[in-house]
Amino acid sequence: MDFGPANTNLIGVLVPLSECARKSVDHGQNRRLVDWTRNVLPPSDPMTPKHKRVIKVSFPALMGRRCFTVGSSRLSHYELPLEADYSDVSALHFTLVFDYACRTLRIRNASLHGTWVSAGFHDDVPILLLNEAPLEVYPVTHIQCGLDNRFRFLLILNQPAARDEFDSHLTRYVQSIGRSSPSTTAMRKRSRSLSHDIERYTKRTRICS
Repeated sequence: MDFGPANTNLIGVLVPLSECARKSVDHGQNRRLVDWTRNVLPPSDPMTPKHKRVIKVSFPALMGRRCFTVGSSRLSHYELPLEADYSDVSALHFTLVFDYACRTLRIRNASLHGTWVSAGFHDDVPILLLNEAPLEVYPVTHIQCGLDNRFRFLLILNQPAARDEFDSHLTRYVQSIGRSSPSTTAMRKRSRSLSHDIERYTKRTRICS
């Protein structure tokens, strides 16, 4: 899907489908990643009037730590709040990883609870439980996790018609982070270290409200 010239810095968006997913956009620091659907998706798209807000997966959000993390820890890029009686979401549940060489987005399960994906706009197709190996996402991918799949998102990749401009923007961004100062590089290494150790943190009980 083409998000338009105003959104060439986006790799894709996560559209919250379930009630808990929709409520999570107002949780903690998640709001900084959220935008109104009409600002990203084409006005003619049938999803625009139905879904009010989307989570933006931008170049800086994805590549600052070489991945976009989702889980119950505050250290995640996007935090999934826990319900009082459940521990069905891991501190680090899954990650979106961008492969520079192939310029593809991949998803990796990091939870013993499992992450489920399926292709297409409809969730009635067979779903796949991810293993440890990252899987290349589809142009439109359902991502589900939690008890009874209470967190459900639709990942839509940005596929602009002006591909050259998109690729140029991506190349410039990759080059810019490659020329980072030593202090910035040290901070990124520290962030990556924290993301790897994220499962060591005690899961906090939160109410999905």
